This record gives sequence, C-alpha cells and structure tokens, in this order.
Amino acid sequence: MNSILMVCPYIYPHVGGVESHVRDLSIYLSRRGFKVTILSNDIPPGYSRIKIDNVDIIRTRPIIEVIRMPIDPQIYRNVLKMASDYDIVHGHFPPPLTPYFAIKAAKKAEKPYVLTYHCDPTLDNRFLVFLEDIYNSFMGRALVEGSDAIIVTSESYKRTSKILWRVHKYWIIPNAVDIQFFDGRDYASIFREKYSIHEDFVMFVGRLVPHKNVEVFIQAAEYTGLKHVVIGDGPHRDHLERLTRRLRLQDRVLFLGKIPREDLRAAYSAASIVILPSLSRLEAFGIVLLEALAMGTPIIAADIPGVKTIVDTIGLPKFNPVDPKDLASKILKILEDYDSIKSIVKNGQEVVRKYYSWERVVDKIIDVYKIILG
Repeated sequence: MNSILMVCPYIYPHVGGVESHVRDLSIYLSRRGFKVTILSNDIPPGYSRIKIDNVDIIRTRPIIEVIRMPIDPQIYRNVLKMASDYDIVHGHFPPPLTPYFAIKAAKKAEKPYVLTYHCDPTLDNRFLVFLEDIYNSFMGRALVEGSDAIIVTSESYKRTSKILWRVHKYWIIPNAVDIQFFDGRDYASIFREKYSIHEDFVMFVGRLVPHKNVEVFIQAAEYTGLKHVVIGDGPHRDHLERLTRRLRLQDRVLFLGKIPREDLRAAYSAASIVILPSLSRLEAFGIVLLEALAMGTPIIAADIPGVKTIVDTIGLPKFNPVDPKDLASKILKILEDYDSIKSIVKNGQEVVRKYYSWERVVDKIIDVYKIILG
C-alpha cells in the first residue's frame, strides 16, 4: 500500500476547512512515502495540473456549479482512468456529487473507497431544503452504504446526523492542526504592531458566510465593551458590515479581511479569546478552535454537535448560538477568572498536541487504509 487518489469537490487555493484538510493530509501522507494525487473540479477554464510539496493536484472544469455544488462527470471518467495506478480512492464530502461520481468509478474499477464525511449537506436557503431530503434519501445513502470505510470527525456529530446515524462501521478521526506552525510561542506584539490593536480583544476567524453565524459575535459586542475582531472574508461581509453600522458598533467591531497565515498565528497569540459561533451542521468540528488552543488562547464554541467536542473535552464554555447575551456573559466570565482559565487552556494545549497533531491523525488514517486492504 503506497498510493492514494484523493477526490474532493474543491482544493487549494479555494479557501475552506475541507480544502485545507485534504491539502494537509495529502502533504503529510506524501512525507510518509505515499504517492498522493488530488483530483478536484476547481479552477476554470479547462484542465489544470500543479504540484504542491510532492503532491500532484489535477483540476477539471465542472459543467456547471449549482448552489455551491460542482457538477462534473469528468470526475467519474478520470477516477476510472486513473484508479489502476492507486491502491485506494479516498473521497471527501460534501458537496455530494463529486464523491458520488468517485465512488461509482472506484467500484467499477474494483478499488477500495474511503469516505471522509466532513459534515451534513445543508442549504442556507429554506426554500431548497427539500433538496436535502432528496439527497439524504438517495445519494447520501448510496455513498455511506457503498464506502468500504467512513471517517467522521466526532461521535456527537455522527450520532445526530440524518445520514450517518444508521452507519455501524465507521472510524472517529478528528481534524488536525499543524503544531509545528501553531507552536504556542508568543507572537502577540507582531500582530498588535502591524494592525495597531493595543487593547484587549476577542476574535472570530473564518469565512464570512451565513452558517458561521458571525451576527451573534457582532451583536455580543453591545454587551462586552470589548473590541471584537473579525478575521476572514466572504460573500456575507457587506451584510455584516451593515449590521455593525446599524448597531453603531463601528468603534468596537473591526473587520481585517483575510490575512497572511503568519499574521493569523500572531493574532491567536494576541487575542484574549477565540470564538466559534457557527449555527449550522455545515460546521462539524472547527479547526480554528484547535489552532487557538495550540497557541494557548482560550476558546468559546457554539453548543452544537461536533463543534462543542473540544470545549467539552477540556472544560471550556459553550454558548447558545442564537443568544448574543449568553455569548457576552461567557466572554466576561472567562475574563473575570482569566488566570484559572489559562491553566485549563495549558492542559488543552497538551490535549491538542497529543491527540490532534497531524502526525497522530495521519497514523489513524493509515491504520484505516491497512484495515480495508486486509
């Protein structure tokens, strides 16, 4: 066993949790001696092939993209054509059609298929929720029943999933953090000097899209009296900036947009607390929580399956994601008892280093590969 064909709907430089996971997993497998190719349908026009850290990335242009779902039958043809050169096809979900094409091709080529189930398919538009039901009834079931192994990031998420609850053969393998990069050293002064933020602040990191629920993070600024820093960009930014102006919180809420990775590391060092307010099942874990903990920063997470896993593990607060006053009270409670909270965070750092490093997560995924290959 030494070759893996990764298949995912999008890949770097497209920004997102699944894309980052697939890129980093592939790089770490490559460093272990695996031949890894990522097949994706990402950047138009046409056919594109690049290499990152000895990992080949092949991208084809989808026929069309509908509600953030690329439709690209070339994925089926390419997996079928390439499968003979690989031991395992490893698909990543969602969106649904790409892993569906991949599993059909893998089965036709008689290759084992591993599925990492990152989150349930969820649509922000309530008028389209019937599509979720159609998917759950047909395509979702075909994927989970046809996979030789299913990887899920947490037990609580699996147990509450409309698709996964009936699955009995699965592996819980969490997301991972690059602990060599997020090394726990103090970079706070770098961030404060570059961005001229010298007071205490709490921070959100992520794409500015509806399911991240950044509204509640902004609204909580009415009650904390603190600077609230938003790092990230996305289609929801204009709406969030209008909300900030409407609440007259321009002096408390600061939008920095997307910043370099080195600056993000420094921002984690400088922040008093990092908050993940996500409301939707599109957020199944929350890598930013691991990154913040690795840097020694307290975290608060929304009380939803998957996302709350890490705060429950180490004993940090979670909050009602539709209640900005609840979030504000949890923020102020941490700040009132910051010294004792920092000792909890210190233990959390050790938990992250022991259980959530890429080295450990890759070990677990390789074990899954070995099992399905016999």
